[in-house]
Amino acid sequence: MTKVLLTSRNSAALRPLQQCLAQQSEFEAHARIVVNGHTDPLHGLPFSPDIVILRVDAEHLAELTTWSTKSAVSRPPLIVVGPAGQVEAMRLAMRSGAKDFLVEPVAPADLIAALRQVRTDAGSSARAGSQGGVYAIVGAAGGTGTSFISVNVARVLAEDSEGAGGAAPMLVDLDLNFAPLAHHLDLHPERGLLQAIDAVDGLDECALSGFGARHRSGLRLLSTTGGSAVLSKDVSAEKLSKLLEVLSANHPQVLVDLPHVLDSLTATVFSMSAHIVLVLQQSVQHVRNAARLMNILKTELGVSPERVRIVLNRYRKDALVELDDVRRSLNVDTVLTVPSHYRSALESLDTGVPLFEMDRNSAVARSMRQIATTLTGEADEPRAGLLQRVLPNFLRK
Repeated sequence: MTKVLLTSRNSAALRPLQQCLAQQSEFEAHARIVVNGHTDPLHGLPFSPDIVILRVDAEHLAELTTWSTKSAVSRPPLIVVGPAGQVEAMRLAMRSGAKDFLVEPVAPADLIAALRQVRTDAGSSARAGSQGGVYAIVGAAGGTGTSFISVNVARVLAEDSEGAGGAAPMLVDLDLNFAPLAHHLDLHPERGLLQAIDAVDGLDECALSGFGARHRSGLRLLSTTGGSAVLSKDVSAEKLSKLLEVLSANHPQVLVDLPHVLDSLTATVFSMSAHIVLVLQQSVQHVRNAARLMNILKTELGVSPERVRIVLNRYRKDALVELDDVRRSLNVDTVLTVPSHYRSALESLDTGVPLFEMDRNSAVARSMRQIATTLTGEADEPRAGLLQRVLPNFLRK
């Protein structure tokens, strides 16, 4: 039986939720009224709930703020309930890692469905472990080399998966108009990203194989296939989210190469990513842009700084901006470096052969393996579902 903690400062607001769960034998409901003095719903609780339902309103948001300070591993799944139009409550819920936000009055069927979905997701996460997931790769400015890094890191992961006898990773190019990753891999997909997004409601593992292109290493690429210009506003962020869920269910890693723009599509990928690789170069402008983006990710999209990995591309020890400058400016302990590689990168692009294949023992190839190892290590749980509800408010600001 699933133990559910119902908590609020308003006992009357909890009553309908209690009455609903009292009729469900699969859930064991416990009500708790939060009183002045403590803002932690779990403070002094004599048992460990499987799911917490927190009811809030505009005047009582302290519990959500306290919840957001807890580590992801120490807090059970959270569902937030509140009145309609509570934008600040929704934003706090997102930052707190909430799985859903239900608007009052809550229909009993919606409450039960939300609880069952959270329980199912928790079971799937436990079975999946820490490996796998969606990984975003984005540049602090245009031309930072994200395509080069995406292709070569994916190529490393493909070799690892082949050696382990597992499924190959998926590489997604979200540059809707130029699709540079296809050139890097010398691939020519006939049915691409946009077609997969349109067909996402009917996609399964078998149907998915008809989209994108397969590299000789086993790595798969999903990108646009040319034709008319595409605007990001014409592509459904909700369908992109569904597509990424399908891809991550069928591939151990899904690497998404993002354009240097913040819109509903890139924000969707950020929200679903176990890690975000932020690529920059040794210039003041790049460092400023990176700091700005990290702030947006944290304050506007609720992305924990621990989910961001900093990569300094084309690194030179004699550059004006030093490694320690980057660490201090971005307030990070670790910065991964990729040595300067202009000539070899140009040769790789011209031939359509990843540099990792051209020289596995080079310093650049070793740095790509280091990035790949960092990504597939233990990752914080991404906060995907609720952000889809908050995105429209964020993008209208």
